[in-house]
Amino acid sequence: CKKNKKVWIHSAAVKDVGTVKVIKPTKECFMCFTKEAEQDTCEQIGILNTTSHIIASLQVKEAIKHITKNEAEEKLIRYKDNSISLIKVKPNKKCRCCNGQYDYLN
Repeated sequence: CKKNKKVWIHSAAVKDVGTVKVIKPTKECFMCFTKEAEQDTCEQIGILNTTSHIIASLQVKEAIKHITKNEAEEKLIRYKDNSISLIKVKPNKKCRCCNGQYDYLN
């Protein structure tokens, strides 16, 4: 989204935990809050069906806000244990993507 200056509404879920983040080209990028590491996958450990429904609903809600020019949530939305929390994500000053090096797009 940085390189092409597009808004990206990212979501992820596994087991009973999920996240949604509106990623804007002028703010922190996906790589600022995601680490490259081997992580559990749905294929390995599954996903609770209600978790996928809740995360999809939150993602659609943020998309509608963006489309209708309403202010989307700037914090990372985290769903866990039937509760929602908002987590502030800070830009990483050493982030290659934020510094114009798009390793995954080459």
